[in-house]
Amino acid sequence: MTKDQVLQAIRYLNPDTKEKILPEDVANLSDIFLSITPELKAKLEDEAHDYTLTPRKELSRYDATTAKPVPVLLSKVMLTLSHFNADTERTFSMIKKIQTVCRDNLDDKTLHSLLRVKINNTDDCPAYKPQTNVVRSGKNACATYKSSNTSA
Repeated sequence: MTKDQVLQAIRYLNPDTKEKILPEDVANLSDIFLSITPELKAKLEDEAHDYTLTPRKELSRYDATTAKPVPVLLSKVMLTLSHFNADTERTFSMIKKIQTVCRDNLDDKTLHSLLRVKINNTDDCPAYKPQTNVVRSGKNACATYKSSNTSA
């Protein structure tokens, strides 16, 4: 399924456009968003068929006791999809700033740690005051590294 086909199939959530969507397309969405058995996929297709054939005025409000679980799950997954990718773009921008030409050999673990600090730190850098023991252990690590690499 292409991105456009997914966007078209998601229209089944709208009661005004649900008749235009094939139940097979709704069932195919499960291949992308859910991990379900072929039996559940067939059940989803049947339930999507029932939904698309039900007139809008006969659709009731959501009731957890009578709701069909697979279409509800698929609907919840699709409704929580991000409509934009700004967070992803922002993260790649941070990676680009951290992993510069001079630091292109950073270990993945180091890059991950630096990225985690950058993403989760909401304060400005000048406002950050590390604890004394953190500064001390950092200085000790730098001194140890420097002495082991310059004694040759």
